[in-house]
Amino acid sequence: MINLLPPDVKKSIRFARLNVTLFQYCVLVLLTGASLSAMFFLGTRLLSSSKSDLESSIQANQLRVSELELINSEAKQLANDINTINILLQQEIKFSDLVIEIGAIMPPGASLSNLNLTKDKQAPLSLEVITESPDTVGVVQENIAESELFRGAEILNVTASNSKNTASGQIFTGSLNAYFDVPPPPAPVVEEESGASDE
Repeated sequence: MINLLPPDVKKSIRFARLNVTLFQYCVLVLLTGASLSAMFFLGTRLLSSSKSDLESSIQANQLRVSELELINSEAKQLANDINTINILLQQEIKFSDLVIEIGAIMPPGASLSNLNLTKDKQAPLSLEVITESPDTVGVVQENIAESELFRGAEILNVTASNSKNTASGQIFTGSLNAYFDVPPPPAPVVEEESGASDE
């Protein structure tokens, strides 16, 4: 078939087709951009929601860990208290008798000023003594270590202070830790098997 349309009409038709094609491409690009924007928006919302949930979960876990640490600390304190009480019960010691026992081993020039049962499992007893010389604190330590009630003692510190109650005008305060001599648990009683029956 012979196309007898004028050149201008042909050109117009060609441009019209191109415009339709370009319009279709523009619509496709717009739809693709809208889809990508929607996907990006939804992805951002999901990430934000996941981040918020994760932060809430972390905070809840941290709170739970803090509560468990508090419970663990209280349990340790209770265990130390029970340990100290157990030591005293094993040796049948009363606190009043303990004061008398320690007061009896004070050397001349020394006096007991403070006595505390601590929550420290390793050193359950702390005491302070007032002496007229720093050397006397060492004597107190030796006397405690040699006592049947304790297995040892250590000097934490010795401080000096001015006073008019002594001839030298100076007294010393010594802080010590004492360690109870815990008796070993009784050996289990092993029952001997009865001998072979008489034939």
